[in-house]
Amino acid sequence: MTFLPEELRELFAQIEDDPEPLEEIKVAGMIGERIKDLRRGDPEAEPPVPLLAESLAFWFLAAYPDKQTGWKTYFGPMSILPDGAGNVTEFPSIQCVTEEVLLYWQGRAKETTHPVLKARYADLVWDFSRSVRSAGADVECAQIAIDSHVEVIERRLYEVPEWAKQRAERALQLAISINHIPSIERARDAVLKLEGDIAEDGKPGT
Repeated sequence: MTFLPEELRELFAQIEDDPEPLEEIKVAGMIGERIKDLRRGDPEAEPPVPLLAESLAFWFLAAYPDKQTGWKTYFGPMSILPDGAGNVTEFPSIQCVTEEVLLYWQGRAKETTHPVLKARYADLVWDFSRSVRSAGADVECAQIAIDSHVEVIERRLYEVPEWAKQRAERALQLAISINHIPSIERARDAVLKLEGDIAEDGKPGT
C-alpha cells in the first residue's frame, strides 16, 4: 500500500532519486506546480486529502518565531495577511490540519526513503497532534523525525547552513523531550558534526 496518490508518484520518484541537497521550500514549489496543473480544469474543486496534505506539508515554517498565531506549535504559517476588517488569513492554516491529514503524513513518514521528506512529515504529526487531536502522537513519529533530521546533517543534504542548524537544534530538542538517551547522544553528535562542517570564526549564526 502507498499513501502517495498516483498523480504525484513520478514527481516524488524524481525527488527521492536525486542525491543533491534539498530544502522544503523547493519541494513546496514543485508540489504546488504539479497540483496546479492537475487542478487546471476545475481550480475551485475541493482537493482530495492526499493532495491537500502534500500541498500543505512543505509550506509550514519550522522554528516559527512569531507568537501572534496562538498555535503554540513549532511550525507556523508562511504568511499572515490582514483583510482590512480586523481578520487575518494564515497560509497554510492550522485549520486545514485534520485527523485525516495527520494520518496521511504519518503514513508518508513511514513509506518515503528521503530523510528531508521523512523529517518533515513525522515532525508535523508530532507537532500538530496535541492541537488537532488534543492528544500526543505516537512516540515513533518523534523518533523518525530525530533520525531523519540527523541523517540530513550526516549526509549534508542541506543547502542553507542556518536551516541545517535548525534541524540539529530540533533533533536535540525532540530527543530530550522523549528522554531517549541514544537519540540525545546521536543528536549531540550531529550538532558537533554540523559545527565542524559549517562554522566560520567571526561569522554570526555559525
